[in-house]
Amino acid sequence: MKKVSILILFISTLIAFQSCRVKLDPVVILTFKEKIEKLFPNGTVTKLEKYDEFTRVYKVIINQPINFKQKELGSFEQIVYLSHVDEEMPMVLITESRLTNPSTHELSKLFKGNQIQIEDRTGLESVPSDVRNRMLADEDIHTIITKLKRLYVGKWISTGTGVGAEIALSHKYKYPWDTKTTIVYNPKLNSISPEAFEFLENKGKEIMYFYKEGSKFIPGLKPHVDAYKLTWESNAFSFSINSFSETKKQEVYEKLQDWLGYSVTLFPIE
Repeated sequence: MKKVSILILFISTLIAFQSCRVKLDPVVILTFKEKIEKLFPNGTVTKLEKYDEFTRVYKVIINQPINFKQKELGSFEQIVYLSHVDEEMPMVLITESRLTNPSTHELSKLFKGNQIQIEDRTGLESVPSDVRNRMLADEDIHTIITKLKRLYVGKWISTGTGVGAEIALSHKYKYPWDTKTTIVYNPKLNSISPEAFEFLENKGKEIMYFYKEGSKFIPGLKPHVDAYKLTWESNAFSFSINSFSETKKQEVYEKLQDWLGYSVTLFPIE
């Protein structure tokens, strides 16, 4: 009788234990494309042919709010080209007035990292003229960076040429923590806000300016601002790091290494 009671108690305990077990959902392994789609659930992600050293390339069409404070006004489509190497490698963010085709920036070769090319709302006719402004365009860039940083954990470097340089520097003023370092080529800053220009002169650290001799509207950096300027000759035709002398290129590499730290490897451009 005692053995029967013990058996009944054991069975009752086992049943109670089984009923208390939490049923776990199966682990879902997402493809890389699905990870991007999860970050931009209202967008469209299209896989493109890979090129150069990139292992995956995507065209991402993002639905951005016309106005972030009045989302009832609807959205517009913003195109982004995402070229992937590794989530832990640096990310080079290239701001452009209008996108063409995805192509490898020299900074992506320098870091052998990922890159993202973003078209700016100010150059899009599909965006109403009254919201085609720098303040909202900076919000667009910030939104994209914030989401992609959940996936890409390496150092972020922003860059742009001409108008694209103004876009990058304006974003740096508004969201200085979004990117670690900013490198601009031949910046056209005649339309940048006075507040942003003042920021660059007084607080714009870890910014590298490459420009032609005689260029206008280049910030006059205060002595305490850890930034860097380097000029090409006024008659120069090639505007790249590789067009500098070996001595100047070495200065660029050393400054970038100092800013980014030795967790980032630089691969000198040949």
